Amino acid sequence: MNGVDENNDLARKIASDALELLKRTEIKSQHAPPSYIYVTTDEKTGKSVTRINYAEYSSFLKNHFHIIYFNKTMFIYDFGSHLYRKQTNEIETHIRDTCVDNLVSGKLASHLLELKSHLTSMGSFSEYPFNTNSTMIPVDNGIVKIDYDNNELSLIPHGPEHLFTYKLLITFDPNIKNCKAIPLLKRMVESENVKTLIQIPAQALLQMQTGHAYKKAYLLQGEPHAGKTSYLKLLYRMFGDDFTTAISLQQLCTDRFVGGNLEGKLLNIYDDLEDVALEVIDQFKTLTGDCRHGIERKYAEKYTGKVTSVHIFTCNYPPEYPEKVKRDTAFWERWEYIKFPYAYPVNPNFYTEWYTPEMLSSFFNLILSAMITIKKRGLLSKSDSQEVMTNWSVNSDPIYEFLSWGFGRNTDTRNPNHYSKEKLHNYYLDYCRAHSIPDYKTKISLKAFTTTLQPHGFLPIRLRVKGDSYEVFATTVYKQNPETLKDLDYVIQKQTSVT
Repeated sequence: MNGVDENNDLARKIASDALELLKRTEIKSQHAPPSYIYVTTDEKTGKSVTRINYAEYSSFLKNHFHIIYFNKTMFIYDFGSHLYRKQTNEIETHIRDTCVDNLVSGKLASHLLELKSHLTSMGSFSEYPFNTNSTMIPVDNGIVKIDYDNNELSLIPHGPEHLFTYKLLITFDPNIKNCKAIPLLKRMVESENVKTLIQIPAQALLQMQTGHAYKKAYLLQGEPHAGKTSYLKLLYRMFGDDFTTAISLQQLCTDRFVGGNLEGKLLNIYDDLEDVALEVIDQFKTLTGDCRHGIERKYAEKYTGKVTSVHIFTCNYPPEYPEKVKRDTAFWERWEYIKFPYAYPVNPNFYTEWYTPEMLSSFFNLILSAMITIKKRGLLSKSDSQEVMTNWSVNSDPIYEFLSWGFGRNTDTRNPNHYSKEKLHNYYLDYCRAHSIPDYKTKISLKAFTTTLQPHGFLPIRLRVKGDSYEVFATTVYKQNPETLKDLDYVIQKQTSVT
């Protein structure tokens, strides 16, 4: 009896499955093929064949993927990230599936070639088409629209019509007060430099919006554990790895292919810059002076693109520079030199405690306010070029720091002062030790010290006095700290015996 029941159950199941399959087949057969698929009669064989209307199908693909064609590359809109990106075989997959599902006649390769030909001829852009909206910033929860005239902010939905390839990793909340982020920034720099830390991301977003270069780069200098890296991580939390890059100042000055790595990036952040002397600076000035540049990539055709990245470098000691740069005002005007004067013990919970969503939203609101101000009045921080050069020189070259501390300038060039080479070198070594200047930055040997001093107006000569020969520096500068530099006399005082 059990065997009969089992057979009946099996028969009913088979019948049910067959009925379900029949229903699915009928439903599928009722679905009409897309309008760009049609059936016709082959002229040679007289048989029915399925074809593609290439013009109609390419129009469908363009609208479906929101295709943008630029520089021999197809970009599509990703509804998951709400951003445009280079297509990675999505179009080819759609064409293949369409051909297979509808039993389209002909070779797939031929269909792909024909459709790509249509797509690349439909609205190709000669200039970079993305991120050109001058009033909008894409964020996680929508797009912030800035009314610069009326100082008003609003949030609108994401959409392909905005043509963005970047998005900030931040939630816009207009109800969070700007001032909540101020205590965090004051932990890093002195109060007068807080506005500069806000200016950096504001400048990056404005340059991306407008394509107008504000001609400022930033050097963040301070000892270890002073907060430089913490500030950079704050920027990374907001801008993300995809929209930043890391190119050193030395590479920025010499590598002609850096434009390709900078294109589409908001920030160029290079932490812990090496103390390698700069050789040339012209390319750096070019990259920071405009946002339109010739983009070169290896084995690719050069084209005019948009480079808006703001450059940020951190260092313990800034790199030295060629002598001719001292007179290059345009170079020094490109920089804001920010000192991080504090030092803190390592706190493993620092980022958890401070970098909360509320804190990040507050920092973003500060940036938005700064953007409105900068758009109307110009940059918040614009240091004097001479001040920047002095700060850079003092911290990059202990010789400069030592001379600035110990000497002034004498206008009487007809009567130079003469100082003992050996004694001055010893004073210099004492100064370096007292100020914890590392050995690799110190001119340990008298020969290296002598060579380095010459551009500063200390000329090594051999002086003969009453038959004696002395190694001295001839210079027009005088001692500024006579109490400290007590004895630079090159004449060895002979002791006389008392009888």
